[in-house]
Amino acid sequence: MINVLEYIAYQEQIPMSYCYDREAWEGDKDYRMIVTNVFSPSQFWVVSRIQQHDLFHRYMQYHYNMLEGDSFKLSCYSVPCTEFCVIKTNGSFYRAMLVSMDLDRRIVRVFLVDYGISTQVNTDNLYLLFKELRKVPMFAIRATLSDLGPYESSTWSPDAIEAFRKMVMNKALKCKLKYLDDLNAIVELDELDEYHDQTGERNLIKKTLIDKKFAEPLVDALEVHDLELRNHLFKQVEAGVDCDPDLSEKMLKDITASYPYIGEILINNVSIFGN
Repeated sequence: MINVLEYIAYQEQIPMSYCYDREAWEGDKDYRMIVTNVFSPSQFWVVSRIQQHDLFHRYMQYHYNMLEGDSFKLSCYSVPCTEFCVIKTNGSFYRAMLVSMDLDRRIVRVFLVDYGISTQVNTDNLYLLFKELRKVPMFAIRATLSDLGPYESSTWSPDAIEAFRKMVMNKALKCKLKYLDDLNAIVELDELDEYHDQTGERNLIKKTLIDKKFAEPLVDALEVHDLELRNHLFKQVEAGVDCDPDLSEKMLKDITASYPYIGEILINNVSIFGN
């Protein structure tokens, strides 16, 4: 097991970057993305590098399953909060940012940076994040639907959140980009792709939320600002505020189940995942 001095020396403070493609993206254009987690229509996480994300997940499973013994396990005392590591949960390995620890219960709260999921794991499930894997940008990107608020309420209803989640989760959607919040690395989306509802009809997701009275348009900047003040900050949600542990557990089980066979993944240079 690696101690704190070895860990700090090994990592050499290599920074982690986001897959927030400021230079590549343009407003009012369509981009294909997958929604990997939903807190509300105002706060969700998307992945824009879909093929690289899938391959990287497979690579993580193959790479870490090949390790033997406890040589690459971390002591919870080795990793400061807000530092990055790898965790194992529900049979799969993920890159994670540690956000809090309960040493009495031997539990750590983590945020899975490639999926936008907050969860907790036992301290026995912490692993070293290898240097080369720190060079791969974090795939999960913060996203919000522009100019949209909860219907006749100050907060999003559970029904509205669940309806939105069913429309978008784990689907490759065409997303129209409206604005980039560089300060907080958030993409503001004007609309999401059409989807098939139970009647077979096709509808725009933002329009459907409004038509079904789950949401209503925000008509001026003051309404948008008021909603922003009522919402948790993204960093609070990522730290586990109001996180539904049962939902997180289900999502993680679904991810593991969606990769029944990994196979051999041989990659010479992690730059294929982007930089």
